[in-house]
Amino acid sequence: MKKLSYLWFCILVLTWSSLLLSGCSSAKHVKKYDIEVKDDIRYFGNGYLEYKESIPFLHLEGGPYEVGLQYGVLLKDGVREVNDYKKELMAESQRWLPWYMKIFAKIFGGFYLSRKVGSLKKRVPQCYLDELRGISDGSGVPLEDILSTAFLFEMGGGGCSSFILKDDQRIVHARNFDLDIEFLAKHPVIIDYNVKDKLRYISVNCVGVPFILTGINEEGLSYSVNLVEASEPYDGKDFNLFLELNRIIESCKNLDEVDSVLKDIRLRSGWTLTIGSKMDNSGAVYDVLGDSFVRNDIKERDIYAANMFISTGMMRKHQSIHATDYWNTARIDKYKELSQKEKEHDIVERAIDVLSNTDFYHYNDRIPQMDATINNSMTLQSAVLDIDSNAIYFSYHPYYAGWSRWIKYDYETNDVTLYKEADQRLNHPDVINLVELFEKSQMLNWKKKSEMKEFATEIEKSGIENLLTLRLLYSLCNQTGDTAKAKEIADKIILKYPDVGVGYSYEGYLLKQKKNYHDAINYYQKALDAQINTDYEKARLYSELAFLYDLIGKRIESKAYATKAIDLYESYWVSDWLRKQINKLEDLLESQT
Repeated sequence: MKKLSYLWFCILVLTWSSLLLSGCSSAKHVKKYDIEVKDDIRYFGNGYLEYKESIPFLHLEGGPYEVGLQYGVLLKDGVREVNDYKKELMAESQRWLPWYMKIFAKIFGGFYLSRKVGSLKKRVPQCYLDELRGISDGSGVPLEDILSTAFLFEMGGGGCSSFILKDDQRIVHARNFDLDIEFLAKHPVIIDYNVKDKLRYISVNCVGVPFILTGINEEGLSYSVNLVEASEPYDGKDFNLFLELNRIIESCKNLDEVDSVLKDIRLRSGWTLTIGSKMDNSGAVYDVLGDSFVRNDIKERDIYAANMFISTGMMRKHQSIHATDYWNTARIDKYKELSQKEKEHDIVERAIDVLSNTDFYHYNDRIPQMDATINNSMTLQSAVLDIDSNAIYFSYHPYYAGWSRWIKYDYETNDVTLYKEADQRLNHPDVINLVELFEKSQMLNWKKKSEMKEFATEIEKSGIENLLTLRLLYSLCNQTGDTAKAKEIADKIILKYPDVGVGYSYEGYLLKQKKNYHDAINYYQKALDAQINTDYEKARLYSELAFLYDLIGKRIESKAYATKAIDLYESYWVSDWLRKQINKLEDLLESQT
């Protein structure tokens, strides 16, 4: 079943890009709208667009179709550029598909796509459909393309950090939006929505994204959303689109009203919603999946969400152990550490300090980590919502946005000022080089040895040695058969990061390949005993040790580690892939009886 789903996902991506590029979804005829320009401000209908500190501030007012039309007309160029980039992104995805899938997609993909878009459109509530149609009419981008952006987010977003801080006087809501589509950061927009029969709200967003990422409404209810990694898919036929979460900021004044809205929403993927409430003088993180949600209120003075469920019950029942790997746990542990420091400092400054942090546990590398830090290579937007002061502090950048310049926006007075200059590290040549290397690694063909060897040489020549580049180098050397070099890299990781189990695990794997099982066990045990570890790593190491002990005839030890691995895997939701791993361990145990 999973293979079939993957096949259709590939067909969807491929056919969408094929249709977009072939002109079947080309830009429609754009009606000419009269825009009035006065003092560098562009006016259309009841809406207007102004630039402050080089950032577009869009003010919209009217019914759903009217605000959509104002959006499309005033931001036409940006909407079209983002849509063109999406076409390029979809086209690029074709290179990863087998030739037979491309042929199959060309024959049947168009039919499947038209049905998928049609079913999607039927699920969009009329008020949102009207708004999207307005954006389409105003920008000239076909409605199907506008809808496709919303649909792509149904299949997942990026990694993010959200948290709420309280002190005796104020409450702030802070958030990093992480997504590996850096182009969006080049199209920031702050939108002041005044939609008929809805609460006024401010959205900190990117052009062309038809739902709220981060925002606050006139009642002081703040909102941000994080994808939950590796969550159990919701299979219910009665589900809502991610877009419908907009209802929270459009209508809710307090946390209880958020509860009421979520009772009527069913999402196919897992999400955490971080909500701050001026009325409650508090906040909460909601774990949401399918027809279930759990509200986790602030217990003391803060609460933090990465890309995992907060409640133990939701995490164990609906999330795979994969989500406990370093990209989540490192950020969670770092937040806990930072939240205990400098409590006497201004609460906004404390929030910005956290959002801009690039430390991996207690390691403060000159060149930072990539995806396992709060501020990372995919952080496109950082924001602090000062709920009690009607102010938003924000920054945008294609990477490490927390280091970029910070802008302060008072949404009651419409005043915009530069709050903080950019960190000099943002434009350091090594940081730029690291980001480029990371992007290349994402597009690398891991089946071509010549391409891998060339990339390994490029990494070494860069002179950048942090956990990311060293892990990349190890993988490249291992895949191309250069085991001597792979061991050299593993040794270097142990030397630089002695408290992290990665280097020891790499050494264990190389020794296992040489059938030096006793020494392999020794290194895997060192990895297991490392100070910095995760449940995912522990379960994997238990499994490795179970099979190695069996190979050297120590069945008591083998049985003990196999049982530990199974118990730890099954303490979380088990995906189809993990079930196969558990079945192998169970077969091992059965062979020992």
